[in-house]
Amino acid sequence: MQYKEFQIIRLKKNILSHNLKKGDLGAIVHVFNKPRLAYEIEFINKNGSTKIQLALTSDMIELVN
Repeated sequence: MQYKEFQIIRLKKNILSHNLKKGDLGAIVHVFNKPRLAYEIEFINKNGSTKIQLALTSDMIELVN
């Protein structure tokens, strides 16, 4: 499945090196089509500021309905 910018996603796997846990929510802020499909995801903390922004592949995220 190809996602679009501004969709809300849920993390499917822990990324302990960035203190992210399965189930954390983020927003897609950019879609990379080359060299391979990936998504720039912004995760925010409880006060609304950016916690981290990083590129992830589709196997690591799922769409929140």
